[in-house]
Amino acid sequence: MSGEEVRVREFFTKMVTIFGRLIVFLLLLSFTSAKAELRERAEKARAIALNVLAEGYERRANDLYLKLSERLTRAKIEVPENGIDFKHCDPQTLAYVIAPGLSHNEIYFCNRVHYITNAQFAESLIHETSHLLGYNECEAIQIEVNTMTDSGRRPLIQNLDQENCL
Repeated sequence: MSGEEVRVREFFTKMVTIFGRLIVFLLLLSFTSAKAELRERAEKARAIALNVLAEGYERRANDLYLKLSERLTRAKIEVPENGIDFKHCDPQTLAYVIAPGLSHNEIYFCNRVHYITNAQFAESLIHETSHLLGYNECEAIQIEVNTMTDSGRRPLIQNLDQENCL
């Protein structure tokens, strides 16, 4: 190989390396950006839910709304990337908590969360936070519906067990 051919080969090798690193960087940037958008959406839904609870408390002075607000403020909200689900998700599940009422403070949302409004996301946060306080499914549905009604809103989510619980 001539000196010119060696220099051309080295140049292209460097370019491929630089291009590869650029692609990895852009993929990481895209991944980080998507994660930041998910966190931002979860925080927006949390703010809406806290506002709903505050308005419900103003109208009804129900101390449960204060407990829900305090717990929701501390809750860790886990949202999967679009197209991915957590292991406890199924086609009927929007969100769940593990070991409700204990020291756990995580609320897991399933991929379906990507197809609901922020207001529905917020309502679901209220429901799941009820579970974190130890309430069963029927109690959580009643709390969710009462909170929405007490805040002057209509419930947006129809739970599978709603007819059996209200």
